[in-house]
Amino acid sequence: MDLSIGTTLNLNLTIKQLGRKKALTTRVYPLGDFTMQPTLKELIQRIVTLEVEAFLQRQTDNQFLRVLTETELLEAAESGKISLGGQEYKQEVNTDEAIQTAIQAFEDGLYYAFYGDNQIERLTDTVNLEYNQEIMFLRLVALAGG
Repeated sequence: MDLSIGTTLNLNLTIKQLGRKKALTTRVYPLGDFTMQPTLKELIQRIVTLEVEAFLQRQTDNQFLRVLTETELLEAAESGKISLGGQEYKQEVNTDEAIQTAIQAFEDGLYYAFYGDNQIERLTDTVNLEYNQEIMFLRLVALAGG
């Protein structure tokens, strides 16, 4: 399959935490002209950059009061937070620092990365992306008193 002509490459990301049945979050990222064989480090950099952009957009969107549709209301209730906006709070985010924090967290073993059924063990490992395949970050939690 030639993905270079007129096809948008999407990456399905699931973030899970040990001990929880339900995923913390599931997102679909349009990767555009991103390479088909990035290293895990490049993939983390791209995902964190997209997340920071989405966060900043949500901050901007959240400054205005809005009316929720029934679907948005149900989704918000399921996530545990219903917000109508109208907030002036603005948090500064540095993309480069966020990327370095995510990379350091992986190196420190705070989360694992999986592509399909395969664990990605090193930041230099290549991830052979296929159309609409899932990557999963499994967040580890330290045991109390351990």
